[in-house]
Amino acid sequence: EKCLHTLTHHQDKVQGLQWHPTDAAVLLTGSFDRTAAVLDVRATASDWKAAGKWPVSDDIECVQWDPTNPHRFFVSTDAGNVTCHDARHQGQGPVFTIGAHTEACTGLALNPHVPGLLATSSLDKTVKIWDVPNEKCLHTLTHHQDKVQGLQWHPTDAAVLLTGSFDRTAAVLDVRATASDWKAAGKWPVSDDIECVQWDPTNPHRFFVSTDAGNVTCHDARHQGQGPVFTIGAHTEACTGLALNPHVPGLLATSSLDKTVKIWDVPNEKCLHTL
Repeated sequence: EKCLHTLTHHQDKVQGLQWHPTDAAVLLTGSFDRTAAVLDVRATASDWKAAGKWPVSDDIECVQWDPTNPHRFFVSTDAGNVTCHDARHQGQGPVFTIGAHTEACTGLALNPHVPGLLATSSLDKTVKIWDVPNEKCLHTLTHHQDKVQGLQWHPTDAAVLLTGSFDRTAAVLDVRATASDWKAAGKWPVSDDIECVQWDPTNPHRFFVSTDAGNVTCHDARHQGQGPVFTIGAHTEACTGLALNPHVPGLLATSSLDKTVKIWDVPNEKCLHTL
């Protein structure tokens, strides 16, 4: 339970981050200072201050590495845009920009199985599916009734998408379906506004939801409409982050507006550490 490094390379609140998919020491971060940064955490403090940065025109909501191209990363902004950047060319503008939504783009999910297939979510209540190479919107999904806060592709089924909304439902849908089927997407009710959603990487039938009341709920995707399998009262304020360990079944990390990160033994619904 030791802090190895405190990185101060951004000048405003840091909204998102992700480790590189193949280089274990490289971290991507995005901030309301309107820059994305790529840095090696093995470096010194002076090197972090001089981290490679890429400017964007608006406050950053999400960042994600391209899982099929280790040199590219994507950024979404509060203006609704998505930009693609080349990590080999520090400081340069975007390779391309997609005007994805009319309000803040709150979620960004590149499909790990289908290169160039991107899903985005927004405060405009929509989810969009994009053909990135052609910068073309394939589908606009309107199955939620309020702002959509998070989304994730299924870990093994390339066409299945999980979404979570402030309409207090999580939804699972097949993006190959028709518009009428999307409207009738499988939904699971929760008691509060949804902050995050994530598939269980070690159990393809389960997904987790975190809420603005600080709870984490587990759901069985085979039983549409049913309540949670279990609920963990994880935090005293909104649970803003949810990370299931892909290597250790049942190990969960959560973050919150209560200024804590907690590590959970999910099978026993037990908090192992509060950081």
